[in-house]
Amino acid sequence: MRTFAILFQVALMLSLPTTLALAIAASNSTSKCLPSDETCFPPKSSFDELSDSLPTADVIYPSLSRYKSWSDATALHNQRLEKSEHTPYCAVRARSSSDVMLVVKFCAENNLLLSIKSTGHCYSGNCVQQDSVLLDLSLMNDISYSSSDSSITLQPGSNFDALYALNEETQTQSVGGMCGTVGPVGFSLGGGHGPLIRSYGLGTDQIISVDLVTAAGELVTVTKASDPDLFWALQGGGGGSFGVVTSITLRTHPAPPNLTSYVCNYPLSLDSDDNTGDSGVATASMWWSDIMPRLPNEWTFFSVLLPAPIPLEQNIPEFDKNTMQGLLSLEGLFNGDFASAEASLSELGLLDLDKSRQMSCKFENHTSLKAWHESRWFGKTPVPTRNYMSTSFAQKNFDGKGLAKVAVDAILSTDNTMSSFFGIQTGGAVSSTDSTSTSISSAFRNSDMLMEIDANWIRSANDDAQESWTHNVGRDVAALDNMAGAYVNEPDPELENWEETFWGSNFQRLQEIKSAVDPDAFFECWQCVHA
Repeated sequence: MRTFAILFQVALMLSLPTTLALAIAASNSTSKCLPSDETCFPPKSSFDELSDSLPTADVIYPSLSRYKSWSDATALHNQRLEKSEHTPYCAVRARSSSDVMLVVKFCAENNLLLSIKSTGHCYSGNCVQQDSVLLDLSLMNDISYSSSDSSITLQPGSNFDALYALNEETQTQSVGGMCGTVGPVGFSLGGGHGPLIRSYGLGTDQIISVDLVTAAGELVTVTKASDPDLFWALQGGGGGSFGVVTSITLRTHPAPPNLTSYVCNYPLSLDSDDNTGDSGVATASMWWSDIMPRLPNEWTFFSVLLPAPIPLEQNIPEFDKNTMQGLLSLEGLFNGDFASAEASLSELGLLDLDKSRQMSCKFENHTSLKAWHESRWFGKTPVPTRNYMSTSFAQKNFDGKGLAKVAVDAILSTDNTMSSFFGIQTGGAVSSTDSTSTSISSAFRNSDMLMEIDANWIRSANDDAQESWTHNVGRDVAALDNMAGAYVNEPDPELENWEETFWGSNFQRLQEIKSAVDPDAFFECWQCVHA
């Protein structure tokens, strides 16, 4: 759910590739009653009655008189998601569970399409559906700490900036992501990756309880003891399928006195002898195949390939744009002290990896996760762009050289300076949890790395080219030996067989639970669990 936070964060149907246009058309196919059907769609007076009944919210419409509220309610970070395909009929900016319950009951009774949006980081746009009633939860952003069990309870509108600030106040750590404006609720429901997952597990592994409004409009608290099946589904099944989450309680962990980071950069450039870019391939291959898999669990590394350093954020004086056509940046966080961090990297050979070509390599100490997060380029407030992404999980003993060749070739050949590969190291505590104890796929649980392929751009005229680049490169990565699955929170909307790709063998049980808790299939959205 984060990808290039500082620079980067569906287009008009006629501008989309044919397969993506068909996918979106399919996603808009629904048995719900839409505004175009006057025989079943409620009159505006019914919506007025709903608005009057809401304790702390109103029903709003896309009118100039309420433009700011409407704009905030429907705002999405991915600018590729054009308003012409993601404009709800109306919106409710809920401030309480009571608001949510009444909206769900109204929509269920009238067979209306409901969209559920929190912080607006749904990259495929399935949280704001055309002609739906939009339930905007961004104003429900309370967050609190319980000293009795060292847990944190937060609402869906809260974000990682708020969570990390509370962690610092309480001297705790939480499993969270890299982009500060992403919400922990949606992050955790879909899995949740970040800098502490190898120490403590995925975001979803931290869930203690979930407050959920069901399709019947009832507010229930779901725990492993109270409803083990639904709790299992909520741990990885993604948002939008089983109910409206109004709050979630997560476990925290004691914060160490210090954390240590390490960053080292390497140039990617066409080889003067055979023009294959092998020098960059060899470095990435050695890192992925030999060094990264042997790191202790306190380390989580991010492997980032870029056409050039990010302006104003990555200060790499040695980078020469005349002779270097790309950059491999290795950024790691050690959940502990400097001496142990340095010793582990020295022992495994990372400090000497391709030493003659290293650029701006350094260790840093940090007093908290918040301090580290704020010091990194991907921890800054994202500048909205048009975005398309594809993901795959690198399994144990994956083809590091093959992945390096695909990644380096793709970066050296793109004309988009905001394209990237972003690899998140997994393993460690992620893999210590059995793949059947939550609905997270075995491809995720057993992986060594999640590889994201990202295209970010500004102009809508470039939509076709950038979507095709990402989809095609993502397909090449997925075809490599020991690559499997995809991440539900960062989906390719054109992905085929997405049910099996996201959840593997767990999807059948997810369907069974969906049928049990939502027998009328009231909750529906694109690339979400369906009955």
